[in-house]
Formats: sequence, structure tokens, C-alpha cells
Amino acid sequence: MKHREQLSKIRQRINQLSQERVTLETKLMRIGYLNPGALYWRYIECRKRGCQCQKDKKYRHGPYPYLTYVEEGRIKVRYVGKEELSIVEEGASRYVVFWRNMARIREINKLILKYLEGIRDIRIEEEKLRRKAINGNKKRDKRKSG
Repeated sequence: MKHREQLSKIRQRINQLSQERVTLETKLMRIGYLNPGALYWRYIECRKRGCQCQKDKKYRHGPYPYLTYVEEGRIKVRYVGKEELSIVEEGASRYVVFWRNMARIREINKLILKYLEGIRDIRIEEEKLRRKAINGNKKRDKRKSG
């Protein structure tokens, strides 16, 4: 009976994880525009002669938005203008969510595999007990007949 309870709990947990995975997969399939990069804000030093920003960092201009991303194996940085800032922010935010969901799906897959291995181990143990019981019955039968 112990094995049946264990198997039931494992099956329930696998079902819960599978449902969570389906939910995450659905979100990933519907995520929309992605911007594969990170948005950050930076203060800059201008090139005007005599500007205070060249003498003291606290007078630098900004902050201005920049996007970092990888292209052809190299890290690129580009300025993001006001007209595209909201779109870039939204895309970058979705990109983070996308990868967090992907990481969770990988965790779920590992857990499901672990639980399935647990089922395998329980079934192997059940088979060992079954064989032991059969062999025990054969020995008893021989003693009774002999």
C-alpha cells in the first residue's frame, strides 16, 4: 500500500508540473515583440568646449537610454531615442520574462524526469518484492509436499 500512495503523490506532482509547463509554454508562444538586449541609462560628456561636464562628472548630461545587445558574437551599444523608448523598454522587458519562463520550463522538465525515475525505482522495488513472494511460496509448497 505504501507504494501506491507514493505513486499517487508522484503522479499528482507530475500533473501539477505539467499544467504549469503548459501555462508557461502558452505564454511564450503569445509573448509578442522581443528586444534581445538590456536597456540602461547613462550620463555623457559632451564635446562642447568649456562645458562643465568635461571638468566635473556631476555636470554630465543625461541620463540617456542605451540598449546593449549581442550581434554576430559582439556586444553592441546604441542610443535609444524618445520616439522608440517605450517600444524598446517593452520588448526588453518581455525578453527578460521570456528567458525566466524558459528557465522555469527547464527546471520543471528536470523535476518531472526526477519523479519519473522515482516511479521507475518504485516499480523495480515492487517487482523484487513480487519475485521474493513467489520464491517464498515455492519454498513453502516444497516443504508441505516433502
